[in-house]
Amino acid sequence: MSIKLSICIPTYNRAAFLGEALDSVIRQSTDEVEIVVSDNASTDNTEALVREYQARFARIRYHKNPENLGSDRNFLKVVELGEGEYCWLLGSDDALADGAIAAMLPLLGDADVYLMDRTNMSFAMDQILVAHERFLGAPPGTTYDCRNLVELSNYFRDALHIGSFFSFMSALVVRRSVWQAQPIIDELMGSAWIHAVRVFQMMQAGARVHYIGRPLVLNRTGNDSLHAAVGFTRRRLVDLDYPRLARTVFVDHPELANEVTKIVAQQFFSLRVMLSHKRTAIEADGPAAAQRLAAIYQQEFSRLPGYRIKMVLWNALPMMALEGMRFLSRRTLTRRNVGEANGDSIETRKC
Repeated sequence: MSIKLSICIPTYNRAAFLGEALDSVIRQSTDEVEIVVSDNASTDNTEALVREYQARFARIRYHKNPENLGSDRNFLKVVELGEGEYCWLLGSDDALADGAIAAMLPLLGDADVYLMDRTNMSFAMDQILVAHERFLGAPPGTTYDCRNLVELSNYFRDALHIGSFFSFMSALVVRRSVWQAQPIIDELMGSAWIHAVRVFQMMQAGARVHYIGRPLVLNRTGNDSLHAAVGFTRRRLVDLDYPRLARTVFVDHPELANEVTKIVAQQFFSLRVMLSHKRTAIEADGPAAAQRLAAIYQQEFSRLPGYRIKMVLWNALPMMALEGMRFLSRRTLTRRNVGEANGDSIETRKC
């Protein structure tokens, strides 16, 4: 039987988590499904782990890059290696929800991009933090024909946060032939978002996007490898780079890039978040880190309402005031955790 769906797992030094991802696929796999692992020159026991799984499950293909290509090129590599008509990009520390493959396979064929929702789990994957985090404000099953500018624009207007723009790789299934047909944009390599760039390109080329609206993937929170690799300030700058990605791809439709800018600003340019980031950046990376954040705020958000007053407060508040905000943030987090224990949801991010 031909392969319909490749579960494509790019990885680097994630042997401690990769087994859970593989188990979540294998226990629900069918003859139409394969697993492809692209190992970005890991120095841990990733290869030995995958070889053990290959002995138990024949449809795992393993490739190890002779040197680390960087995350972006490894994301592209794992789809290149896939043989399925569709590829599900699964983070090596995440997992598929039970029944996810059975839910996905019947849907494949009518669209080029499928976006699902997610369940946010604890770091140990033993506690549900948010049972259903939605990525779009549209009804489940909504399809956007991006050949139609109105429908393309509707997608951007239905976005709820940065995850709506494909930052969370594990929520993506793509038609491999359409993905592979998109050219590499050299200036965006190294952005850490090349998977999102590629989907933007597919949309620009007229792809059909299907919003499943069901949480078919489990997101392990508190395990941001990019944050660990580059530090707090650089990680925030990576998030704030999203408007540039949209401007580069949708050069003929600046209104779409403007929608991305608005969403990024809602998430990262509220006064509370800005000041919290200023405090943490200075503590982690020194005073120059705050200047780097301020520069990108000016570049991306200077035309938005409230920019000037926010920056006045940003520059005026001393560290003592920021420490006071830390205390208030801790009290807020405590109240939110109590709410979760009582059945209310808390929101988490790992994009």
